[in-house]
Amino acid sequence: MNFFAVENAFAETGPAAAPSDAAHPAIEPAALDILKAASENSPAQKSISFVAHGAFDVPARNGQPLFYHTRSEVLLVRPNKLRVIVPGDGPPSEFYFDGAKVAVFTPRADLIAITDAPGNVEQMLAAIYEKAGIYFPL
Repeated sequence: MNFFAVENAFAETGPAAAPSDAAHPAIEPAALDILKAASENSPAQKSISFVAHGAFDVPARNGQPLFYHTRSEVLLVRPNKLRVIVPGDGPPSEFYFDGAKVAVFTPRADLIAITDAPGNVEQMLAAIYEKAGIYFPL
């Protein structure tokens, strides 16, 4: 069965019902408590930095998937500064937002694109997705 058939079958039947058994909840209470504790102070934080790891695949010429791993070094300073640096597998890139302009740099090609993007980080992310299809992870 191909992906589209699976997707359509899922769309027709809808998501599976959550378990009604209290002994087997859909989300473990301990995991939910940790997530809530970690995110309670998030809105009050002036800055946050983290490293995100991801993976994606691209078909090779012979059709076999080639897997790439990414590492995104993210720094957010509220309300309007964001930096995302992606070294490693695949094309490296750097993304910067200073509250007024967005810059995307691709070191291998030695290219940079700069555009105006005033507003806060949320407004900027919506604007660059609409304008250039840029979304994270980069």
